[in-house]
Amino acid sequence: MSGGAAAPEGSYGYAARVVVNGTTAGCSGAVVAQGWVITAKRCFGQNVPDGPPPQPTTVSFGPGAPGAGPLPVVDRLVPAADRDVVLAHVTSPSGASPLPSVTPVAIAATAPASGETVRIGGFGRTATEWVPARLNTASYTVQGVTATSMSVTAAGGANDPCKGDAGGPALRETGDRVELAGVTSASWQHGCLAETETRSGAVVARVDDLAGWIAEQTKPLTATPSRMMLADLDGDGRAELLAIHPNGDVHAWHNDGGFGGNPWNPADIVVATDMRPGRTYFADLDGDHKADIVSLWDNGEGHAWHNVRGFSPMPWEGASIVVTTGIVDPQGLKFADLDGDGRAEAMSVDANGDVRAWRNARGFAPMPWEGGSIVVGADMKPATTFFADLDGDGKADIISVWENGEGHAWHNVRGFSPMPWEGASIVVAAGFPDVAPLRFADLDGDHRADAIAVDPQRQIRAWHNGAGYAVMPWDALATIATPYVP
Repeated sequence: MSGGAAAPEGSYGYAARVVVNGTTAGCSGAVVAQGWVITAKRCFGQNVPDGPPPQPTTVSFGPGAPGAGPLPVVDRLVPAADRDVVLAHVTSPSGASPLPSVTPVAIAATAPASGETVRIGGFGRTATEWVPARLNTASYTVQGVTATSMSVTAAGGANDPCKGDAGGPALRETGDRVELAGVTSASWQHGCLAETETRSGAVVARVDDLAGWIAEQTKPLTATPSRMMLADLDGDGRAELLAIHPNGDVHAWHNDGGFGGNPWNPADIVVATDMRPGRTYFADLDGDHKADIVSLWDNGEGHAWHNVRGFSPMPWEGASIVVTTGIVDPQGLKFADLDGDGRAEAMSVDANGDVRAWRNARGFAPMPWEGGSIVVGADMKPATTFFADLDGDGKADIISVWENGEGHAWHNVRGFSPMPWEGASIVVAAGFPDVAPLRFADLDGDHRADAIAVDPQRQIRAWHNGAGYAVMPWDALATIATPYVP
């Protein structure tokens, strides 16, 4: 910042120094939620995707120089579609201390008007220093405002943002209240070290109208992944969100919007009671397209209740029936339709890695399985094995998540038969060394299972299945707003 002043100690605690690829490039930013920094999209190159940064990126907080020890790292970028703004999710590297608690800067509710003063801060070079130790700030006057940006200049062209100031906060200061009005995007760099430009002024990307988007992207999920489930309760093909509360109540939110950023109707209903995470399953046992509920009791019996009323409070009819016995490991019990008749089979992933399956021949009935079990998989693990219909043919494919975080899938071409999978596996997911957050469910009713990650540190992330049974078939990513779950 040419012509600026160093920020005093104890101020601008939300300021963020962003370093991309070691010392190759530096930017500035501001904390807008715990674990989230807003900065300029240009810091990460052209066509910034939603996902991990293209190069290793670290962040430090506060107006001073970074402290000793490993710095927090950026593990995900969420770019704004129409302006030079990106949200960076920050986490502690393995073995490092937890992230410091930083009070976020508030987002302005309205855009600055022409003639209004904003204060811009940044960690970029100054008129005399290449890499200043502290945040520098300077006052600017707003010259004009567009739908996504504003132009600013300092009196007499005395100050300009410099290299390294991109992404720095543009602040509206009203008495004791400070609001984030925008982030620095571009500058003539007048007066900056090693620059000869005589023109002055800068462009700031507005954020006042992004408050809702920022809140949606940074909203924390307060429930543990094991409490969150997805199942189609009303037979419309789109999975609802279900959450098991600590008191055993199962709350459900109807999927009104399909695949998107906010599909859940905010009005939840209680559909079950006395249920436990890890021992509650949803499966369509009779082929009416509405998921029934199964509870695994401590004696190894699976008790099922029939869904006759769809998405409604307590939609189950009559008393429970016993549909499985002898289940020792709750993680090993799976339900999925293997033969495409609409009725879910029961599977058990055994300790030796075999996956045994029983064919559902009688629908919703006590022990509806026909004949003995068959082995449909081998070398599987209870916690890392999933069944999902990836290509919409009605027959569930099998997915195994390996220790490197890759999800390997085998295509079901022979229905209910021993080892019905064709060919070698393909990789359909990556980045899941911990499989607890991973789910597969059809969110938009196209009959192809989408991938869902329930992350206790962020929100629900969903990847849309646009290619069916194919290598990494996902063609869109959505961050889904998640209701509060105690």
